[in-house]
This record gives sequence, C-alpha cells and structure tokens, in this order.
Amino acid sequence: MRIMKILLAGILLAVIVPRGGEASEKEEFGGLGLAVAQIYDQQTRDHLGNLVVLDVLAATDAQKQGVEKGDVITRVDGVPVAGRSFAELVTKHLRGKTGSMAELTVMRAGSEKPLTFKIKRGKIVYPPEQKRKAGDRDAPRE
Repeated sequence: MRIMKILLAGILLAVIVPRGGEASEKEEFGGLGLAVAQIYDQQTRDHLGNLVVLDVLAATDAQKQGVEKGDVITRVDGVPVAGRSFAELVTKHLRGKTGSMAELTVMRAGSEKPLTFKIKRGKIVYPPEQKRKAGDRDAPRE
C-alpha cells in the first residue's frame, strides 16, 4: 500500500494507491467497502482531518447499511479520526479481519446530528472486477 497526497479544489487529500500503483496487481483484504480520502486540516497544519467517503462499493455491508458518497467519517469504533495519520486509520481501523465489525460515526449534509453505522468487514478485491455492459465502449472487457 502506498499513500499519495493530491490537491483537489484547494483541499489536500490523502488517498490509497495499491502496491506498485499498477492497475493489473490484485490485492485482497478485509475492509468496509469504502473509498475514502483524508482532508488536510489547514488550521493546525500538522494534523490531518476527518475522512470523506468518495465511493461506496456495490454489494458491501457499507452500502446495505446506508453509507453515502460525501459522508464525513469523524470516528471509527469510538476513536476520533482527526489528528491521526491516514496510514494508521486504514491499517488499524478501517481494514481488518473479514467478518469483524466496525462502527462508523459520520456527519452528513442536511443532518444536524451524527449518524452511526455498524458495518461488517467483507472481502475486498482491489482493483474491483468490472464487467462490460452492452454498448459500453470504454468498459474493460471480461
């Protein structure tokens, strides 16, 4: 696993890049089925902020429980996200043994109170298998 930092619309994000950065490499692990990025905290400049959900993988418990793109994860299993490194959050809190549970506390646009989701970790294969749809010229072939 490599961590790459990118600047997007003035927000510094940390994102996971698979080992070697090669799309052809497959990696399997127990995870929540979320693509996340960490927001740089510009006030402290030495701590990273909360996680934002960039995508929710289909057919995962996270999707079934109702986690959505744009949700901001503030706690994982009661542990505050802000101030922790991205690598620590991924390796110690988000990934884990397949079948184990994680509790996420998230803030969602339009919701005044935090939402809590209890999610079972599933087998995650990265990059995900993609099936070509009829008429889709750009999708990878099976």
